[in-house]
Amino acid sequence: MAIRSSARGDLREFRYNSSVSAHSVSPKAGGECEEIALASNGHSRSIRQSQCFRGSVSFSVSGLIVWVSLVGSTCVQNSDGLPGTFSAVAEKYGVEVVLSSPKFSQNTHWSLIEGVAAAQVDLKRYEALFCQEFSLYPKPFVEKSKLRQIVLCHGLEFAGQRRYTIPDFEHDVYYLDIGTKDQPDSYLRKVIHHDFFHLVDFRDDGLLYEDERWKSLNPPDFKYSTGGPSALGDATTGELTERFPGFLNHYSTTGVEDDKAEIFPHLFVSSKIVAMRIERDRVLADKPDQMRSLVQSFCPEMDREFWTAAQKLFRPVD
Repeated sequence: MAIRSSARGDLREFRYNSSVSAHSVSPKAGGECEEIALASNGHSRSIRQSQCFRGSVSFSVSGLIVWVSLVGSTCVQNSDGLPGTFSAVAEKYGVEVVLSSPKFSQNTHWSLIEGVAAAQVDLKRYEALFCQEFSLYPKPFVEKSKLRQIVLCHGLEFAGQRRYTIPDFEHDVYYLDIGTKDQPDSYLRKVIHHDFFHLVDFRDDGLLYEDERWKSLNPPDFKYSTGGPSALGDATTGELTERFPGFLNHYSTTGVEDDKAEIFPHLFVSSKIVAMRIERDRVLADKPDQMRSLVQSFCPEMDREFWTAAQKLFRPVD
């Protein structure tokens, strides 16, 4: 594998295997890509500027996702010739990771998803955090979710409502707003797992908003409220608290889908707090075990050994 660049760091040519494929980039001023030409086994096609993103360009080559940096004084590579650890996530799970793109909008059956390109400085800050958390998943877990693409951006909105993560079930895409340096790392780590669980929950049986087995764990007279989106204006809704017996926080009380999707991330990022809570909360005590059983039935590799290893990941305190 070889990458040739000019003194400015503009990519001139990328070669993965000359007998199989070759890729060339015609750069514009400022590091933007004007055109990418691809040739594979004698067949060629071009991707025009609308698909060439400042900061990075992705190529799908025989099932491999390759990332090439177009910004900076050199094309920094790891030992595999790929820049950074976002590429490792892309290769491990066979998904496309979109690091930078123009302002975008995606229509879905439910509503419109919108966002803008993330700043390079924020992508650099977010990279280790995201890759540490997402790379914990066994490959079959991601494969069974049918995830096709991860889009990292800023200003993420769904139907005009500010969001930090959006699972797009219709197009098999996971949108994540990478936040800024002022956003607590603990929150960004949690939401990675929260909304990815929604993807898994949907793929499990197609019943995202129904789970009679889970509901049976609650007190007989309890009823969930009107769903997570109705609580997003409450700054305290996601804070861990003992004010709601049987639930980790207020957000967990809004719907069965978010009750589950709050247990799942906190088993990763707040496992010690969950362990202390279940010692004092008889209703809550059954939910972590039910969650572990649920995900292991979906993916056998998500066993007790998996959870033990995942909880050992060092996570800095905000």
